[in-house]
Amino acid sequence: MMNRHLSYIVSVILSFLIMVCLTILIFFSCLAVTVFRADFLARLMNDRYYQSVMDTLTETLKQKLASPSNLPKEAFDGLFSRGQMKEDVKSNLNAKLAGINSGYDRERVRQKVIERLKSYADGRGVDISGTNLESLADYCVEEYDRHIGLFFLDDFAVLRNRFDKLFAYILPGFSMLLILLNLFLFKLHRFKHRAVRFCACSMFSTALMLIPFPLFLLLCGAYRRINITPEYVKYLLVETVNKGLTGLVLSGIASAAAGAVLAVACFRMRKNAIIPYNKYE
Repeated sequence: MMNRHLSYIVSVILSFLIMVCLTILIFFSCLAVTVFRADFLARLMNDRYYQSVMDTLTETLKQKLASPSNLPKEAFDGLFSRGQMKEDVKSNLNAKLAGINSGYDRERVRQKVIERLKSYADGRGVDISGTNLESLADYCVEEYDRHIGLFFLDDFAVLRNRFDKLFAYILPGFSMLLILLNLFLFKLHRFKHRAVRFCACSMFSTALMLIPFPLFLLLCGAYRRINITPEYVKYLLVETVNKGLTGLVLSGIASAAAGAVLAVACFRMRKNAIIPYNKYE
């Protein structure tokens, strides 16, 4: 009788440790395939994002440069190509994540700005003799660089590199520990459906660890109401949080489903254990 009680206590402890390992593995794996995936931010940068960047940049140039440069605000409409801006955003993003300062040709952008300002002035007969196009183009490129980049990219790149290094140890380490714990648990029980029952409990417990808090944040949506400017940065941050939280909730649901499958398997295995004097109570 004492051995049976001891076996139960050890099984509970093993089940708890399995739950901890599963929670850590699923949590880090979820982050690895969502927030810290190599192309995650690039995939979030859709047409809505690029249009917001373009609108914000154009409005900023109009507000800051139209009056000092003696140019009408319309001169800054279409100053930058949206298609080229997409390429520069992606190049800059990849460069930042790789630890490089800039990934696009600033001089090319500068020359395009000068050409388009001259073309606008020639086409509409605007006198720009008193305007220093070189300085104006430099400021436009400075604003362009600020808008196509993201203020948190440098910190994010450092965090992502640290996560990759940590995950390289967590994945094999906790996977091996999880396998050993399960082997010990199954070795402990003569009737394997008892071990399966504890595994099912671990899966359900993992689901309880993963689902409630992320689901609460998704439903209340407090992070969506944080005042962040410009709008496209807020959009990117909100979508990042959305994807991360959704991934955790879906992972928790998958854990609960796996627990349900194990529970059904345990029930069937118990029915097949037909030796009367060893019947599981």
